[in-house]
Amino acid sequence: MIDHADELKIVKLMINTDAAGISAKTGHGFQVCGPEELIPYLEGVLKKIGKFDRDWEVPKVTRDLSSNWDHWPFYMRGVPTAHLRDIPPDPIDHLYSHTVADTIDKVQLKAIRDAAVILSLVLMEIADEDEIPVKHTAPEKIARFLEEIGIAENLLVENRWRREFPN
Repeated sequence: MIDHADELKIVKLMINTDAAGISAKTGHGFQVCGPEELIPYLEGVLKKIGKFDRDWEVPKVTRDLSSNWDHWPFYMRGVPTAHLRDIPPDPIDHLYSHTVADTIDKVQLKAIRDAAVILSLVLMEIADEDEIPVKHTAPEKIARFLEEIGIAENLLVENRWRREFPN
């Protein structure tokens, strides 16, 4: 990631899809890692695409700050990030995610198809906009936030963050 720091400046949004469609039990949605302004923006985009979910609801947008997902390094560099996944997550998914039991048989065909359609529609809406109103977050602001919510020290110990990361 450090080797591509200059390239990250042109990345407008990172959408992680590594858990999209893993369950057909709950609705689709986006978990926003940051910044918080991304929540109303994605809600507006989802309202434009309309009701497309298992219960014909507009997909949901929630906030979740987790360092265990693939979008974490992007978030830590200030890139707006969201995670397309089942909202609310099915608790059983946490039992096998990223383990030897994390196999293709856990993916539901309808769920992955629905997730692909939702992602495609969202990306088309975003691509049609002249400018995405959500900007990068300064690393100093992220550091202050991590310290305020009390997870900075754990992230340092786990080697998931270093205060000296360049912008």
